[in-house]
Amino acid sequence: ILPIGEKMFIPRVKDEEISGKQKIKSVLKLFFADETAKKASPVASEFIPYLRFKESEKKAEADVCFTTVPGISEKPEYYEIHSQSGKIQIYAKDFRGHVNALATLSEMLSFENGGFYIQSGTIKDYPDKPFRSFMIDTGRKYIPIPEFKAQILFIARSKMNKLHIKLPENSYDII
Repeated sequence: ILPIGEKMFIPRVKDEEISGKQKIKSVLKLFFADETAKKASPVASEFIPYLRFKESEKKAEADVCFTTVPGISEKPEYYEIHSQSGKIQIYAKDFRGHVNALATLSEMLSFENGGFYIQSGTIKDYPDKPFRSFMIDTGRKYIPIPEFKAQILFIARSKMNKLHIKLPENSYDII
């Protein structure tokens, strides 16, 4: 897990209008407008482990609202983040759009003066390439399970969508 405020490699977003920072709570209430958005729920705590999340039944009480809008863009995995007045709205074309929005949201957060802050403004983004991959070579060097899981989390937070695993030549003994 990266320390709070430490940035990792995530591709630049296509369109951003950032106008400052706003303080947010350390426990955020999440509202999911539909089933596709709700599937992103476990991803939030994996991508942003230093905040706690509770699900809200009412949109008006939520700090973060997730909404799937299939016709929002022609681009697959498209998403928008609107952050203002202590509220965050996430609109995505599909599930992967919600996941990518959470990766960007984790980069928008900072910890300063004993509190959590998020950049205010609007971000609109989608991947440049449909195929973004990473390879893990376990054939040449053993990778312990916790490190392997951390690498998979890194891949997801980096907005990659394919994982190649090279197994040892005698992998039939393992299976």
